[in-house]
Amino acid sequence: MGILATVPKLSRVLVQPGPTAGWGVLLPGAVASEPFLDRTQALSFAKAWASAHRPATMHVSGVGGNFTHEWSFR
Repeated sequence: MGILATVPKLSRVLVQPGPTAGWGVLLPGAVASEPFLDRTQALSFAKAWASAHRPATMHVSGVGGNFTHEWSFR
């Protein structure tokens, strides 16, 4: 076994504005995002999830779709 066999898979969490209102958190393997009323709630949930499922990265998308922030949880 090489070194790559021991490296855990990196999970990615995406926080983005909802299609009509609020914010959503898209988790790995999910078909749809989890809805939240505001950005603060979405960020808190995503950070807690990423912290519990290390290694993970969390990307925050703005209204235009561009990434505005990124966190790494190792």
